[in-house]
Amino acid sequence: MGTDTKITNLVNHAQSSYTKGHRWMSVVPRFPRFQLNFFTSGEEEIWGEIIQNYPVVKAIVLHSRGRFSRYFVDEVMKQFQGDSDIELCELLDAACARVSAETHFGKKFLNSREGMCNQLMAISYTNVMDDVDMSVAISCANSSSVGEPAQKKHRVHLKPPGMHKHFANLADEKVTDVKVLNASLGIDGPDWEKWQSMCSFASIEDDLLLYLAILGGKTYPSYYDRIIGKYYSTKNVFSTTHPNEYVVNENTNAPTLDFKRYENMVAHAMFSSSRRNGVRGIYFPEFFQSFLGEFQVSSWSKVALLLERESSHRLLEPIDILEGYCDDVGALSVRRVPFLAPPNSKWPPYILATNEDNCKFGHLVRPPNKERCDVFAVDLEKEKAMFVCECKYWDDTVNYCTIKNIIAGLNVEWHGRWNVVIVFCTDVTRFQQWEFNSIGCLKIKRGGTQGAMIASWISQPKQEERKKLMIIVETGMITAE
Repeated sequence: MGTDTKITNLVNHAQSSYTKGHRWMSVVPRFPRFQLNFFTSGEEEIWGEIIQNYPVVKAIVLHSRGRFSRYFVDEVMKQFQGDSDIELCELLDAACARVSAETHFGKKFLNSREGMCNQLMAISYTNVMDDVDMSVAISCANSSSVGEPAQKKHRVHLKPPGMHKHFANLADEKVTDVKVLNASLGIDGPDWEKWQSMCSFASIEDDLLLYLAILGGKTYPSYYDRIIGKYYSTKNVFSTTHPNEYVVNENTNAPTLDFKRYENMVAHAMFSSSRRNGVRGIYFPEFFQSFLGEFQVSSWSKVALLLERESSHRLLEPIDILEGYCDDVGALSVRRVPFLAPPNSKWPPYILATNEDNCKFGHLVRPPNKERCDVFAVDLEKEKAMFVCECKYWDDTVNYCTIKNIIAGLNVEWHGRWNVVIVFCTDVTRFQQWEFNSIGCLKIKRGGTQGAMIASWISQPKQEERKKLMIIVETGMITAE
């Protein structure tokens, strides 16, 4: 009959002078899997070589929507014909960039407020089809309390702009015969059930290229509008968009205050920053500068850290922050942060298997509150978390008592097996006391110019005593400034 968006357009035509019940349309929720066809035997032979050398390419094609797969295959063929020894990570980055470029110009999905909101929803992964039991940890709404159990936010449905302005699908999970009665659309049965055009995003397994390419990569980051050439910061997106306007129904038991929004912003910033060097992952020092850049007021840019002194400032490189600490902390300077999946989702095994071919895929976790942290990245080859993030979105400034509680909570719930914690807050009070002789504490605040932030050591232990590190980052409020 037509695409999802055409079906939603028909809803407005259901009103007519004929009021008796009659069939209006049948909704078929899914097209068949992408069928790969080649024009010549030469192309087919080349494709055979490609999937023999890079088996994951075939899996990606078969688990993505047709249009994305077509762009992906075209670019893979082009790259392989140019260099038959191309590394897998370079091949994937080039092919994903092609998919993203074609869709930026074709659908302009980040060139509108609705599209940006739906990009935010897709990255949040709270609106996924065929994964009804999936839930995402959300912090308690009462931001003045600590340790309350996390609540869960289950799948929500989006309004038609999710299809018109982005790449969501109709939420119907089976063939649905829609009828018209008294200018109302519904599903016939013992009881008349109203039908609405609602949409959801496909799961990772069903639309891999949505998550590999469209949600951000090396060439086109998560919130980059290629039409006007602007790199939006994650903070800008969260300050100026309101996804609830595009949601049909949401779990009313889930908290709705800004605190969960703040945590989600930090998770998105980590997600986007992890992808800026492509599927090979990104070394922590470069990641950290990109990560801080996501909290700029308007546009994203790498952040230069300036060490605060009485008379002047000097440049502080991320690698200098880690200098002298024990192996678990200091080693971050030469480790790569993985190319992350959306929060609380998982890459399929055949994607994770590419880590043996110099790719670096990993997972982004938003755990229950009982684990005493809000977000962390998982490097599947190493420990549970490379570093952890704690979020405090309070009206009052964060004080020393709060900092002590964070450290105490991590020591108990993680049994001391944490190395670096990054605390995000709107503002932190000045404090001089520090009773943790083996834990360094660095404060980072916003600078007066774009792309610069000011760092100052609250405590820097003697080199032989440096075991763990806390970094406190002031972001300001997530409202337009």
